[in-house]
Amino acid sequence: MYKINNIRTEAIIFPVALAFIIINSFCVLANPPDLEFYPEIFIDDGSLDAVIVIGDEADPGDVIGAIDIGTGLQYAMKQGKSIALDLAIRDMEGAFRIDRPGNHYTPGLDSLADVYERIGENELPVILAEETYEDDEGETSNSNRYRQILRFIDDSESGVAKLHQPDGRDSGPYVLFDSSDLIYDYSLEFDDPVEYTNSSASGQRPSDDLEDTLLTIQGRDYTITYVGDAGASGGYRINKLTLLSGDSILWLQQGKTLNRIIEGTEHEIEVMDVNDDEDMCGVSVDGDILWISKGSSREINGITIGLAEAVAVHSELQDTDICRLSLGASELTLEDGNEVEIDGMDVSGSRVYFQGIAGEWKGFNISYEPEDDIYLSEEEEMLDPVFQSFKMVHGGVNYIIESIQIETDGDDEAEILLDNNDGRKAAIPLYMNGSAVLFGEDDDEQLLMEGDICNKTSVKECEGSLIFAVTTGEELHILEIRDIDTSKDKIDIYDRTYSRDHDDEDYTDSTTAPSVLYLSGIGNIQMIIDETNGIVNITDSVLDQPAETGKGATFTLDTEGENATFHLLEETDDETSDYVTNISIKLYPDLANEEIDIERPKDELVLYRNSIIAMTAGLYAGQGIPGGLPEAFYAANMANGTFGSTFQQIYDIRSLLLKAGWHDISEGNSDTIRSATIYSTDVLYDDEDKQWVIMNYPDNELTDDFFIAPHYSELEIIEEKERYVLDEIDSGTAKLASEMDGMEKSRNIISIGGPCVNSVSAELMGLDFPACGKESTIRPDTGILRLYENNGNLGLVAAGYDVLGTRAASRVLAEHDEYFMSGNDLEAVYTDLDDISVREAEEYVIDVEAAEPEELKPEIECAGTNPASKTNEVRTGKLGLSIESSTNHIIRMHGLNGEVTFIPDKVFRAQLGVDWLRIAYHILKGECSDPGEEVHTDTVEWQDGQKERTSHITVPERGCYCFRIRNEDMVIDSASIEMIGQDEFTIDFST
Repeated sequence: MYKINNIRTEAIIFPVALAFIIINSFCVLANPPDLEFYPEIFIDDGSLDAVIVIGDEADPGDVIGAIDIGTGLQYAMKQGKSIALDLAIRDMEGAFRIDRPGNHYTPGLDSLADVYERIGENELPVILAEETYEDDEGETSNSNRYRQILRFIDDSESGVAKLHQPDGRDSGPYVLFDSSDLIYDYSLEFDDPVEYTNSSASGQRPSDDLEDTLLTIQGRDYTITYVGDAGASGGYRINKLTLLSGDSILWLQQGKTLNRIIEGTEHEIEVMDVNDDEDMCGVSVDGDILWISKGSSREINGITIGLAEAVAVHSELQDTDICRLSLGASELTLEDGNEVEIDGMDVSGSRVYFQGIAGEWKGFNISYEPEDDIYLSEEEEMLDPVFQSFKMVHGGVNYIIESIQIETDGDDEAEILLDNNDGRKAAIPLYMNGSAVLFGEDDDEQLLMEGDICNKTSVKECEGSLIFAVTTGEELHILEIRDIDTSKDKIDIYDRTYSRDHDDEDYTDSTTAPSVLYLSGIGNIQMIIDETNGIVNITDSVLDQPAETGKGATFTLDTEGENATFHLLEETDDETSDYVTNISIKLYPDLANEEIDIERPKDELVLYRNSIIAMTAGLYAGQGIPGGLPEAFYAANMANGTFGSTFQQIYDIRSLLLKAGWHDISEGNSDTIRSATIYSTDVLYDDEDKQWVIMNYPDNELTDDFFIAPHYSELEIIEEKERYVLDEIDSGTAKLASEMDGMEKSRNIISIGGPCVNSVSAELMGLDFPACGKESTIRPDTGILRLYENNGNLGLVAAGYDVLGTRAASRVLAEHDEYFMSGNDLEAVYTDLDDISVREAEEYVIDVEAAEPEELKPEIECAGTNPASKTNEVRTGKLGLSIESSTNHIIRMHGLNGEVTFIPDKVFRAQLGVDWLRIAYHILKGECSDPGEEVHTDTVEWQDGQKERTSHITVPERGCYCFRIRNEDMVIDSASIEMIGQDEFTIDFST
């Protein structure tokens, strides 16, 4: 037996016997598979399309490698899928959302001012930034900070998001800005007043100090081209400004040309001349000349140019006049008490107010009140008409709804369709018996609620009756009595909501004593079954509170006279379970057409506390009682505390229902109308035929996205989110090599471990199993990744010369994103598992002549080598306590390194003063029959709760070594110990 000892970087020299094996182990393909596409080549639509194979006698390191690869594949199997969001996300760049924690902008309730009365730099840092005004003109100079504030005006209607139907538009949620109310007040406020000369004796006016200075307003630069004042009688107080704005403001010298692209068109601009009074500038645009007065603007060739300042410079050689021009200019005039004027046009509804006294300018305010009502539907915006720097954007209402439907068939039947709070579909039937609307399917199959009685000639005739059952968790069940067996006193009940049978429930025939039926998933239901009198009396159907829908709405049913009513409730007190009506839907008999009709929902006031009290609307309206609540009834019951604070709370609510009024669903369609309750339930009603009503109940607290945004910002709506979905790797994906019989060529395979331990790897590599050592064609101290075409499938071998090489190759696959892999034959080169590199496999050179026996050294053989796995018995005792345990110690070698792993049969537990256990081991040079010097020793310690422990071994050179554990090497705290199983055996560090 020989070991290879002449490893070179460029080649490995093999003996003649291996020549055919090596050549035959690699299949050169015209279009070979490529590891560049790992792991995708083994993944199909998010699922693993491969079998992971290990050898039947695989080393634990191979198993760890398989686990690493599986983990990496599982992560790679993730698929990004677009998932619809329950709530759309709306956002705008640089915008401010009207919203506070605990004080949201709530439709139907809040105006903008209710949430934010004012905003400034913190909210809109670009548009409302704090700035500094610099002035070094005239006799005074200023450097003053100023703030910009936008205030919203509080109003009960304006700036409120609610259901509207503007003329010519569909009904829906709109934010209304009423023409009779201010929308906002903008203020520019100096921290310290701007001082200016106001003495006629000096010949100076405010204009001498402030004209030709710059003022930044809402993110744009304006040149003050004119300053007006109140004259001597008014102390020369500033009362007028003319501002010149533009996309760019610059100085341009006579004789110089400027090329600018404005609104997509390139223009050539040149200053031609300045008049002697320096208040006009001649400007050429694309060869056409126009004179512009200071402080004004003119349009020429599609571009507006304003003149901020003109300076005539005369020299001996030529004139070099200069002008400060505003390109794309707009002229604004602000005059105290008047509307803002833009390029000669008034902004209707605006109003200017200057702040200050003689010699001091403190700022100005501009308010805006629209000339006509402004309705902003969802995703609509309004650009501020004054400075046109910001806009108000109605993003839309945020809600998740469930639909509760009541519909008739145009005949004598109807249904209430909803989900219970477990998400199960429930249908509550109604029927007309000729003169009244009742709950159930007919007179023989009525819907029985708690306290209801089915009274027939025989209890058998009550079969088919329905039961309205509500659990203590408010979960609705519609039950059906399927069979009553009077001979055996058994009853069959079917749960329609859950499609579940409750058969052969025992009952007791009695005229007074209720039978208690326990129905799984519901609870106890009590009913008196009186066979003598043909009575089934539902005495308790767990109905101690209203039923709850899928999104948490509560509801009750009742009948009064010939009508049946569905009450959608809103809980006002969690602890006392007090409710008020959100909306009530009444179904009544249309005797003329012999059908059930649905009445348009009315404004009824209902208090529910284990009973319902309905107040007729308008009964005492003349006395000014909200909701028609009878004053006498209120006084009598409030005085004696019958209803307490809850009733007072109900009394204080104004116009409880249908807060938005009724609107056509769309322009030109008055058959369907729409409204909304004060509790934000959207209601659609068939006003033409009265055959259906839909209640869209919000699952969440309703909020509205409303933004104050820079003029350039766009509303972004995200309705889907990218989420990763992982399919589990199927059980049975990992197999032993022996379990692959017949599947080697029919499946994609990832085979872990070399051809010495894994027969599938050997077959893929074209080797006879087992092929160990040099026959494996794997270099020492390397791992391999070889990808084969396998009868139309793929086979990948991840293996090493030894187990550490296999783990290195497996680690590369597990962390494939960290390595560059290209080709179908790669090597993993490593010093340890934290230092791995990948390279193309080097060429195997088979040099027959070079493979002479004298160039090879014989393999070292250790005669006394024992299996590298032993068991020691440990017995300990202290204070009469006896503990028995055993431990396996497993030795793994790799080159000059190795490790010993101690695996006890049980977890070490500290008890009765025994807090720790230590075992020392020794490595001695030579075989155990004649050991030499000790070259390595280490101690392994267990503390409470520890089990498997590992220690690393290093020896100085190849050879045979003795592994030894002696009795005295085992120490258990301060306890007296007795050892059985002193052990030593030889291990081979020759490879």
